[in-house]
Amino acid sequence: MKVWSQFTLALIVWVTAMGGAALAEDAWEDVVSESEARVGTTPARAEDPAAQQAMIGDLLEGGLAREEAVELALRNNDGLQAAFAELGIAAADLEQAGLHTNPSLDFLARFPGGESGSELEVELLFSLADIWLLGPRQEVEQARLRQVAAQVVNDVLNTAADTRMAYDHCLVLQLLVAQTAETAATIEKWRDQVYARYEHGYSSELELSMADAEVVASEVGLAEMEAEQQVARARLRRLLGLTDEHKVSLVGSLAEAPPAPPDLHDVTRRALAGRPDLQAARAGLWASDRALLLQRKSRWEHVSLGPAYAHEPDGEDLWGVVLEVDLPLFDSNRAQERRAAAELGQAERQVGAAEAMVREQVVTAWEELALAHRRESALREELLPARERAFEHAEKYWREMQLNMLYLLEAQRELSDARRQHLEAVYDLRRAWVELEFAVGGRLTDDRPLGEAGD
Repeated sequence: MKVWSQFTLALIVWVTAMGGAALAEDAWEDVVSESEARVGTTPARAEDPAAQQAMIGDLLEGGLAREEAVELALRNNDGLQAAFAELGIAAADLEQAGLHTNPSLDFLARFPGGESGSELEVELLFSLADIWLLGPRQEVEQARLRQVAAQVVNDVLNTAADTRMAYDHCLVLQLLVAQTAETAATIEKWRDQVYARYEHGYSSELELSMADAEVVASEVGLAEMEAEQQVARARLRRLLGLTDEHKVSLVGSLAEAPPAPPDLHDVTRRALAGRPDLQAARAGLWASDRALLLQRKSRWEHVSLGPAYAHEPDGEDLWGVVLEVDLPLFDSNRAQERRAAAELGQAERQVGAAEAMVREQVVTAWEELALAHRRESALREELLPARERAFEHAEKYWREMQLNMLYLLEAQRELSDARRQHLEAVYDLRRAWVELEFAVGGRLTDDRPLGEAGD
């Protein structure tokens, strides 16, 4: 009896010692470190509502800068916070995969009605299959946890990129609205001057009609620009996780232009090495490989072993061992193996497709950035100065009554269009830089290899 008691105790200790540990916090710390290296801002989980509101108030006080908007989004965006919860789910699955199957206890007592004594049987069964299934099961969930962590980092990158572009869009529209309002006020003053000249016989009815039409067109253009600004602000609020109750003022500037595009070969290499969505796809491939191994070992999934005790009616105590096996006669797990093999092949193709997509996205973003640089430079260095000179001449000769209002209005319209085009080009340039950084998988100003932030 002593020997079998020690055997039972050893089994219990073995089962307890092999239990999995929750890794949610470790996974979260890895995500924080990786995100900070790639984005330049530390994400945080929204856990305390009071502290969350205080954080929002601190960031909004005095106006919101561009990187403050990114920080707010990474701490308050509801979609991103939901993605953070996926880490806890995956970590719980990993912990569950590391737990042994609960032992089963069978108890049987017989009480005969005659003179013979009672009979008692007790069996304690432990899953013997855990010996060969526990390791592959944990490997599958470990790979899936890495996959989820990489996907969360990609969500962080996506949220940061969307926030930067939305912030710049709001800032550009803020400037465009101010420019459009100033132009509308100027045209209205000219219209009044045309009417004054008309009363003294120095303007024609054609100039009156053109001036009235320009005033209406400028007012409509201003209304359209203001409506677009409200839509852009609503998008920025959504990304920041704010409501209409929060007063948001932007204090950023578009003065600093992004640098010239880096070497295309270098950024492509960095993207293929470290983009988090590629890391997620590769982790999914490893998970599929381990899942196939698990299915191959799951043919003998139900094998149990444990001690048994029996008390015979004649009073004799018997000790022994019970082995319980489900024979794979009808279901040999072949279908599940074929399914796992097909999923592995699918995962391999998905990694190849993802790598091809990364190459395409990097080239596209790089070309858009190069084109945006050329366009912004041409508008700033050539078109804008030419339009400004033309307007100055038109205004000068109109005031000297050597030109009619038509030439001045045309010069003003073309100058306003050039200014608008330049602001839009500045926005396109900044947006293209953000998109290239997203295509690469992190900040291009950081020379550290992507995907190695935790080293």
